[in-house]
Amino acid sequence: MCCSVNAQRKITVLDLDTHLPVKDVSVKVGESDVYKTNYAGTVSILINGDSISFSHLKYEHEHLALKELTDTMYLLPLEHQLDEVVVLGNDRHIKRMMESIRRDAALYAPGGGVVTFDFGRMLDRRYRRDQKHKEQAKAILREWDTAPIYKR
Repeated sequence: MCCSVNAQRKITVLDLDTHLPVKDVSVKVGESDVYKTNYAGTVSILINGDSISFSHLKYEHEHLALKELTDTMYLLPLEHQLDEVVVLGNDRHIKRMMESIRRDAALYAPGGGVVTFDFGRMLDRRYRRDQKHKEQAKAILREWDTAPIYKR
C-alpha cells in the first residue's frame, strides 16, 4: 500500500512599490493547479510541480522555479499611461507661460527642430521620485534574475 504526500506552503503576495497585499492574484503551480490570493494577499498551495507562476491584470507576470520561491512574493506594477491630453482654457497667465516656453524651446532647440514637453509632468512633483523608485525596483529584479541559485 502506497500513498503520496504533497507539501503545503503559505505564500504572501505584495505590491513591490507599496508593500500592500495584492488580492486575486492567480498562482499556478506546475501544469494544473491554480490558486487565488485572498484579501490579505495570502495563498496556501500544494507543492506538486517544479515551477510556479503569478499573474494579475495590474502587475508584471512572474514565473519561477519552486526552489527559488520564498514565503513572500513581490509583484511589479504595470505602467498605465494616457494618450495625449489636450487642455483648453482662457487663463491669461497660463497662456503667457505657454508662449514663453514655446519661445524658449524654439531658441534652444538643436537645428530649430520640434521640441515637445509634458505639461502634466511639469506640475507633478512626485514624478521624478516615482521614476527613481521604479528604476531601483527594476534593477533589484534584474539582479535577482541573474543571481546564481545555490543549493542548500
